[in-house]
Parts: sequence; C-alpha cells; structure tokens
Amino acid sequence: MDRNNYLFFLAKKKYIQTVVNIPFKNNSKDKNIPFDVVTDNTKLYNEDGLKRLKGEQGDKGLPGDKGIQGDKGIQGDKGDKGIQGDKGDKGIQGDKGDKGDKGDKGIQGDKGDKGIQGDKGDKGIQGDKGDKGDKGDKGESGVQGIEGIIGPTGPNGLDGDRFACKTQYATNIKPTPNSIIGLSVETGLAYISGNSVIVAEVATTLDGALNTFEGTVQYYNKASGQLIIKDIVNIHGDFDKDELTYYHINLDGVDGAPGEQGPIGPTGPAGQLGPTGPINFSETVVSLNLIDNTLIIPKQTFPNSYYYMKFNNGDELRNIQSNLKNNETAHIVIEFCDLSSCETSSATISTMFDEKTICNFKKNITLNQDDAIVILKIYNINNLNLIECVSFYKNNYIRL
Repeated sequence: MDRNNYLFFLAKKKYIQTVVNIPFKNNSKDKNIPFDVVTDNTKLYNEDGLKRLKGEQGDKGLPGDKGIQGDKGIQGDKGDKGIQGDKGDKGIQGDKGDKGDKGDKGIQGDKGDKGIQGDKGDKGIQGDKGDKGDKGDKGESGVQGIEGIIGPTGPNGLDGDRFACKTQYATNIKPTPNSIIGLSVETGLAYISGNSVIVAEVATTLDGALNTFEGTVQYYNKASGQLIIKDIVNIHGDFDKDELTYYHINLDGVDGAPGEQGPIGPTGPAGQLGPTGPINFSETVVSLNLIDNTLIIPKQTFPNSYYYMKFNNGDELRNIQSNLKNNETAHIVIEFCDLSSCETSSATISTMFDEKTICNFKKNITLNQDDAIVILKIYNINNLNLIECVSFYKNNYIRL
C-alpha cells in the first residue's frame, strides 16, 4: 500500500494525518468515510493562501533501489481560501524607532485671547545723543523791559596818543619854503619822524588873520619836548613882525589829490628889474682841520656854507664845536687820504649826543679803502645842532 498524506478539514481546523492501508477510490464518495480524501501528493494550501504545511517526519525507511525518475506531474488547481485563524497573542514591544523627518508646517490656528499684562520691565540703557536739530525760526521780539538802574562809573581808560600841543615859550619864527625850524613843545607826545603837521599862531583877536604853515616832523624828543620840522610849505600870513607869540601844533590832514590845471592866463607886462637878492650859498669851499679830535665850524657869512677836511690813519672825530646861528647849515666833505701807506688804514667818526647835539647815526662810522668819503650835514635850529651823515660808498650815496 502507498503512504499518502491526507488533509482533513474538521470544525474549521486543519489536520494533517498519515493514513495507512486505505484503498484508493479515485476521489469517489465512500459512505464509510464522512469527509473527502485528497491523494496524489497534491500541493495543499489553507484558506489564507499560506504555504503547504510540512508534516511530521516519519521513521527512516530502508533505502530502496533507486527508481527511474518519473515525468513531472501537472500542477494542481489552487486550493480554496482557508478559514482565518484566531488572533494571536500580543507580541513583545519592539525597539524605539529612529526619529522621523520634520513634518510640514501646520495651518496657523486662530488668534488666542489677549494675555495678562506683564510686570514693568527694567529701565533701559540711555541711548546715544541724537544729532543737533535744525535751528528754529526766530521768535517774535518780546516786550521791552523796564530800563535798568545806571551802573557805577567804570575806571578811567588809558590815555590815548596826544598830538595837539602848544609851544612852551613865546617865540618869533620866520619860516621859508623848504626850510627847517625847531620848536620847544610839551613832552610825552606821540609824534614820530614823517608825521605831517600844521603850525598855527595862537589867535589874540576874534577876527584877526592867523599865521600858519605846514611841514614834516624830522625829529621829536619825548623827554625834552624838542620838535624839528622840515620841508616847510603852505606858508600863510605875515611872519616879518618882531613880536613874540605862541603857536599851536597838531597833525595835518591828508592832502587831497591835485586838481586839474586851469587854463594858462595871458602873459602880463614885464616888471621892473628888482635889486639883487642876498647870496645864500658860499661860492668857495673852506678847508678845516681836526684839532684834538674836535671839529671847529667857524662863523658863517652865508646861511649855507661848504667845507673840506682830510683824515689820516688813526684820526677820530669825537666832538663838534659849532658857531652856526639859527637856521644856518654847514656841509662838510671828509676824505680819508692815508690809503697808500697801508691798505688796513682807517679813521673814525664817533656818535655825538649832548644837550646841544643830536646825531642821526647810532654807531661809529669807519673810513677805510671801501668807505673813503663821507659828507656831514649840520643844521642849527634854535641853537640845537642836528647832524646827518652820508657815506660815499663805491660810487653810491647811502644814508646811515
């Protein structure tokens, strides 16, 4: 008998049983068997389509002879779907899975109710100073206040420069064009050389004519009040009278520009020839000598006289003895003649200052092969000798 496997379906359960010695009836119904028999080793499936269940292994039989391999059988029909089995027990919880990817942003929910106001925060740090704002419009003028009380008088200011003055003594002056005069005025004034001044007679009547003239300050001594005025111009009035009078002196206004020249008038008849006038310049040059370092100027016949002196090596002029009268001038040419004996020979003209002598040079003048000739010009103004020195240097006059 062949050993076949049969599948029995009883009460929704699957059974696999080994049946021995059951005759094969070609799947026909047998009244003695209350169920169907399936033979021919057909592949069996349960109702859920599961794989055929493996039966229990039988006893190991004796090895038979190796049979001839049969032909491959035809695949049987798919079995009916088996009945679903009971629910199995709950399995053991598996390990925690990895974190999933971030989901898409959800739809925004409705706005919540207003929360309770929180406590007042701490005071913040002061911010940086802002930029300066634009200047505002000018406001309207306020009502003028009540006049304040007059304050105390302030201290006296410093004295300003003074120029207006008067001669210290009554004098008699006779100015001529381009001449030089000297006056004794107040001390401590602000005159400097080059100031333009006007000199006017102090009026003695309300309607009388005034004698006036203009000039330029040559020298002023603040300590003694001695004032020297040169370049006399614009002389008005009668200065020939012998009366002594006082004079006012002050700064002169700046002269305006010259006006246009008027038309030339007709030539008048020739006048009678006048008498020969006095000679103001000497026609000869007088030689002078240096005696004990002193230059002696003799009495002059003319208001302007010319003199000549020779200096030798080692000579030094220290003093001048003048016999000039008021408004007289002496021109003295001094030549250094001792150059042939020694190229380093020299002579000296020293500065001289006393109560009757003023020099316009503040350092000694040296005569040598470069400066061999000088001219001394001495004015006498009110018995004051004013000395100017001009050097003849390499064919050019240089004022010292």
